[in-house]
Amino acid sequence: MFEAPADTRVSRSRGGLLFPVRIASLPFMYGPAPHCPPGTRTGRLLMGMVVAVSAFLTACDSGSGPGPSPQSLEAAAGADQIATVGKPLPVSPAVKVLNAKGKPVRGQDVFFAVVSGGGLVSGNRTVTDGDGVARVGAWILGPPAGQQILQALVEGLAPFYFTVQAVADDPATVVILAGDGQTGIVGSPLEIVPSILIRDAYGNLVEGASVHFLVTAGGGFLGQTSWESSASGVAAAGAW
Repeated sequence: MFEAPADTRVSRSRGGLLFPVRIASLPFMYGPAPHCPPGTRTGRLLMGMVVAVSAFLTACDSGSGPGPSPQSLEAAAGADQIATVGKPLPVSPAVKVLNAKGKPVRGQDVFFAVVSGGGLVSGNRTVTDGDGVARVGAWILGPPAGQQILQALVEGLAPFYFTVQAVADDPATVVILAGDGQTGIVGSPLEIVPSILIRDAYGNLVEGASVHFLVTAGGGFLGQTSWESSASGVAAAGAW
C-alpha cells in the first residue's frame, strides 16, 4: 500500500508532451482505499482512475504503434547475397525500422530503389509490419556481372544499402581466342596453346565452365583435355 501526498502530480513524457495526473491524498494499492468500499461511488471512481493511469503509463512504455519517429534502419533479410544476373534474388531484401529506443516502428512507409546494376524491383513501395519490417516484393538483378546495389529509403533517414555480387549466367557463346590456323612440326607441340573465350547471353565472361578439348583429325595428342574457364572466361587446352 502506498500513501500519496496531497495534490500529487505524476507526469509522463511522450513525443515531447507532458501529461499531468492529479491523485488525491488517499492510501491505495491498485484499488479503492479501505475507507472507500468498492461498491460506493467514490470507490468505483478511484478504481477507474487507477486503472486508467496504469493503462496510460503502460502504453507510454510499450514502444508499439506507429510512433515515435523512426531513427535508424538495419537489414532484416537479404543482405550480402551472391546471385545470377537477370534472375530474382533467392531472398528478397527486407529492412527493419527502429525508433530511438531501438524498438520496431510499424506503419512506416519505405521505398526501395535500384542504385546500380539496372535491375528491376517489384513492390518497391511498402509499409513496415508489426515487427517494423518492410520487404521488397522481388529484386531481379540487371545484366552486368559484378556489384549491384539496392537502397531502402525512409523520409528523414540516411538510405540503407543492400549489396549483391552478381555472377554470370550459363555459357551462351564460345569463340576462339588463340591458337587457330597455326603451322607446326609433326610430333612437336604447337607454339601457341589453343584457347577459347566463354560468355553468357548478356556478354559476361563465364568463370568455372567445364570445357573438354578433343582431337578430331590428324591423330595428335593433348596433354590435358578437361579444363574449367578462368575468371576471365578463358579455357586453354594442354600442349598439343
